[in-house]
Amino acid sequence: MLAQEEGSGDGAEATENPLPLLLGTADGSLRAVNVGEGKAEALWSCDSLHQGPVTCVAVLNAAEGLVVCASSGGGEDGSLAVVDSGEGVEMGRLGKGSLPPAGVTALSVARDASRVLVAGGASVVLLDGNQGRQLAAADVKGPSAQGGALLAALSSDGLRAAVVARGATEVAVFEVKQGGTRRKPTEELKPSAPLEFGLAVEGLELLGDAERGYFLAALGAGGVCKVVRLEGEGQESRSWEIGL
Repeated sequence: MLAQEEGSGDGAEATENPLPLLLGTADGSLRAVNVGEGKAEALWSCDSLHQGPVTCVAVLNAAEGLVVCASSGGGEDGSLAVVDSGEGVEMGRLGKGSLPPAGVTALSVARDASRVLVAGGASVVLLDGNQGRQLAAADVKGPSAQGGALLAALSSDGLRAAVVARGATEVAVFEVKQGGTRRKPTEELKPSAPLEFGLAVEGLELLGDAERGYFLAALGAGGVCKVVRLEGEGQESRSWEIGL
């Protein structure tokens, strides 16, 4: 599910107007509900987007009101659905035939929507957020892939990625390496040294960018959050814990 904040209006208007909530359903549909004070109102339903349950929803382009959702269906259902969150209309597909065959359990979008990271099974795929084609793919190996469904995080500039199985303690870190030529550019998800967090990871976020630095935050069961500042090649330089 995903709460969509109002894109305009002053504070009073934002308080008075209900906030639409996007809900992915078990039958592969996406539904919007207005959540107000003590009431809920159905706005629209975009049905049959996927063959399996919708596992995750993310904002693709806030300015245009586009969201993207994924499913654990896998197989021939291997694509992301792009939906106009204002009208509830499907606008297109991303990554058709390029997603993890086991289906998608996590996705994360760069700030400018140029890249979308998806993860499922023991695979992670980087997609072009505009054309939908696959830019790079990698396997998640070792302890990082052992546990529950994969969690994934992409930095705001789309140049760092992190993946971990829910409940695992080691996080796989990737650097997006760009190469090739101007006519035929290439990208690679190059693995860095994995990070041992020492807690069973239940949530994952990758903050910052190349200018400000990268910070990997993992939320563990029991209300402990550990934050690690990444240096070059994904190496840890400093870490601290936050009790919640």
